[in-house]
Amino acid sequence: MKDVLKNFLNAYWLRPETALWRTLDVESMKGFEFAAPSLDLGCGDGTFSFIRGGGSIQG
Repeated sequence: MKDVLKNFLNAYWLRPETALWRTLDVESMKGFEFAAPSLDLGCGDGTFSFIRGGGSIQG
């Protein structure tokens, strides 16, 4: 959870509360598996899906 929070804090550095909420979203979805291929429609800029999928944002 710490790594996910760090990634979201790097992405949402001006909105730390958003980073916390998105981290809690990821934690609540831990048991849900995305089957490939998958498509994220109308859900923002893709940052959540990127980090949820294992991506990393360096700060």
